[in-house]
Amino acid sequence: MSKQPADTNPPSAPGEFPQAEIRDAAYSWWRRAAAGHLWWLTAACLILAIYLIVATVRARGPEIAIHFQQGHGIKPGDLLRHRGIAIGEVTSVELDKELSGITVRVAMEPRAIGLARAGSRFWIVRPRISLGRVSGLETVVGAKYIGVLPGPPNAEKQVEFTGAESPLMMLDTEVVDITIRFRQGYGLSVGDPIKYRGIEVGEVTAVELNEDQNGVDVAVRLLANASRLARVGSQFWVARPDIDLTGIRGLETVVSGRYIAVLPGPEETEPLTKFHGLDSAPPSSEREPGGLEIVLYTPHRGGLQRGVPVMYRGIRIGHVMTAGLSSDATTVEARAYIQPAYRELVHEKTVFWNQTGIDFHFGVTGVDFKADSLSSVALGAVAMATPDSPGKRVTTGHRFSYHAEAKDEWLTWQPSIPVGSALLPEGMSLPQPLRATLLWQERTLGIKRDQEKLGWVLPLADNRLIGPTDLLTPTADAVEKQATLEVAGRKLTITADTTRSHGALAEIAVDKSFPTAWPIDRLRAPTAIEECLIVGATQEDRIPLPAARLEAEEGNWKIDPSLPIDPDWHGASVLAVSDGKLIGVLTINQASAQVTPLTEKLVFNDP
Repeated sequence: MSKQPADTNPPSAPGEFPQAEIRDAAYSWWRRAAAGHLWWLTAACLILAIYLIVATVRARGPEIAIHFQQGHGIKPGDLLRHRGIAIGEVTSVELDKELSGITVRVAMEPRAIGLARAGSRFWIVRPRISLGRVSGLETVVGAKYIGVLPGPPNAEKQVEFTGAESPLMMLDTEVVDITIRFRQGYGLSVGDPIKYRGIEVGEVTAVELNEDQNGVDVAVRLLANASRLARVGSQFWVARPDIDLTGIRGLETVVSGRYIAVLPGPEETEPLTKFHGLDSAPPSSEREPGGLEIVLYTPHRGGLQRGVPVMYRGIRIGHVMTAGLSSDATTVEARAYIQPAYRELVHEKTVFWNQTGIDFHFGVTGVDFKADSLSSVALGAVAMATPDSPGKRVTTGHRFSYHAEAKDEWLTWQPSIPVGSALLPEGMSLPQPLRATLLWQERTLGIKRDQEKLGWVLPLADNRLIGPTDLLTPTADAVEKQATLEVAGRKLTITADTTRSHGALAEIAVDKSFPTAWPIDRLRAPTAIEECLIVGATQEDRIPLPAARLEAEEGNWKIDPSLPIDPDWHGASVLAVSDGKLIGVLTINQASAQVTPLTEKLVFNDP
């Protein structure tokens, strides 16, 4: 019997029995097989679902919990970032049971599993603007996120952390945490830096009242390379604007904000983590190595106070470091510091007195009024003088009586004392080179034009002037082959016949000696590079020159280009630190500076 499709059968007429559908054997077998094996398909889907779930869990990595005091707007879906790369996602933000904070749960990526370890620090990055720095501005437009600083590499695994309430500014995996107790907070806030020699070496992480409420505990995090600053004897203070008539200190903090300054203790001392801060910068922070510290005592204070300058002939040579009652309250004692360049001025017979800065003279023509600087008028100064027979030099701690006013004879003393030679052997004076100008004329297209060359020359005791050749020799284009040298108020005619050249150096003879002439026995021709001191006209014009910064080059000692030498120093004197003798002259050619050593002929005036 032939097979008829079911949909081709005519409908049964009323009263007729329905007709059975007859299908072939192959079609029936397929339906039975599909119904019997349907559970295999279900099992395959279940296995695939389990695999996808496991793969998803593995892709998300571990989940950590971070406890913060404030949420700062963090929400599920925000990211955890390290070095600008997303390494996790916030899954939930919940209030703690005690309602004292929040718990942020973060699902980390597998590649970030190493950050889930003890010592890792987490914080919420958000906009922060202060005088000294700006951070987190990207979160003004974009979403906030959580930053992380990894803990030590060998730390144990950890999944619960306490987050930092303030964004970290200095990201370093190795830090040292210390606590400094100050009497006042002085406006410090979290994130303020701690500086040493002007470099940021740490930051404030917390500012809180101490338990007794009689001070402020400041938590500070130091970078690893600055950990040696936290040692026994180290001193900390808050650098802030301090303006008075003796000077202005900490002015940079008006713009950059307050910071904690540090003066480290001795190198050999042990590490320390708890310190008591100072109310102001310690006196030792205002002194240089090689200076002199003395004691002034007087029945009455007489204007002695910290910061008051110590003056010699109107030049500041030091300052008062501290002033107060003596231990038995019978006198007022002050510690005064003398700068290294001027310590030679202080001898056993040196006298000190109170200088008010105001001077009245009464005469037949009326009253003559003279006033010194504003600081001297308002607070006075410590003036000093040394007699012509000064006595022996003093050492640290020497005591001097402090007088209310000066005697007339003190103001007439004029001792000749070498100063500014702290790097030289004791008692060695410094040369006084003279400013000189070489003037000549040259013809350009038949028109005479004035030319000049400036520099320094040094007078010698045998009536010679020595200096750079280009300062003591007329140029080949000079009109009439001559020039004029102006020095110390004199005009000298210079020709090729009057100048003796010794390479880059030259000398000329003069008919009259100069009062500042340098002795001949303090000239020396060096045989090798040695440590030097460049000397200008005044005691402030000195540049130490280590031998390591010099290199022999074509008979000269080339100065390391990283050491800036102003061309105005051309012709300055160069002394040997070892014996204080003149061994060369500084010559500058096209911004290249070098020491030109003296020759034997120049030293011994050998023609």
